[in-house]
Amino acid sequence: GDLVLELASVLGERAREDKAWERFRSFFPEIVPDGVKERLQKRGVLAVTQIHRNLAQWWENREALLDAKAAGDLIQFSQVMSIVFGGRNFQDEILPELGPTVTIVACNQEYKDLPAKPQPAIPAFAGIFELKNAADASKDMVAAFYTLVGIINADRAQKKKEGGMSMIPRPEKVGDVDMHTVSLNLQKDAKPGLPHNFTPSMAVVGSRVVLSSSTELAKILVEELSKVSEPKTGAAGAKDSIVIDARAVHGILTDNLDVIVADNMLKNGKSRAEAEGELKAALEILPSLKDLRIESWRKDGAVRARAELRTSFGSKAVKAEPAKAGEKKTVKL
Repeated sequence: GDLVLELASVLGERAREDKAWERFRSFFPEIVPDGVKERLQKRGVLAVTQIHRNLAQWWENREALLDAKAAGDLIQFSQVMSIVFGGRNFQDEILPELGPTVTIVACNQEYKDLPAKPQPAIPAFAGIFELKNAADASKDMVAAFYTLVGIINADRAQKKKEGGMSMIPRPEKVGDVDMHTVSLNLQKDAKPGLPHNFTPSMAVVGSRVVLSSSTELAKILVEELSKVSEPKTGAAGAKDSIVIDARAVHGILTDNLDVIVADNMLKNGKSRAEAEGELKAALEILPSLKDLRIESWRKDGAVRARAELRTSFGSKAVKAEPAKAGEKKTVKL
């Protein structure tokens, strides 16, 4: 019941002679898989992706890999990052300290601290970054985090957004790890809305830095990262990957059914019946799917990619018995 597609892009002889691979040597460094992705999948996250890059090498070759506009945008990005990191040079001082693995996670939220789910309900997002001197840099990162929270609060107060709701700094312990997060000063009887999806959080777990849009997801990441070993280099060759869980996608679409239907009616001029029909058709298909997995890696002079859509169809299929002459037989899958 599964669908698998595999592709390989092999460089020709001339390209190999011209050492075309030199431009891409920062891709797919030899990294020992740390098991973080697998642990998060067991926690039922919506999606998780891991990419492996020698970021310092990639930055050196950015002009050969990107068009002029994108390369120019990166210069502006580096200037912003230098400010964030207290004036340190992004290329010479920050990039060399970054590890080769970046993990991005999305997860549906339970909103246990709210009287009801916000409308719309937005998945939490987080990034996990490796930093060689994370423990030494943690104080500066904590200061930068709370400075950012202060800027957000000042902007909300000035523009009178969300009725003056602000984020209150709230450090707490998750096991032995210090997690820095915020709580919202909820107004009494206020109906949860878009801003209630966001409780920014950060933590340093060993050599990994967690930046999350919500306290819920940050706790999950800290718990799971505390159980895995520190990142290692080696000849294992970890793969770039993305995994999307169909059950979690079904959950977030169901939670936002009315919001999505209303938006479809407004933007596309459809009736409620038409808008609901389209979305419900997708919701009927999703329970038959397990997940979508995409991987890419380098092997034997080729970049290889594999996409796998795992379904439940195989377990539901009914074996057909041969029909007798002149008899019509229908098999429902």
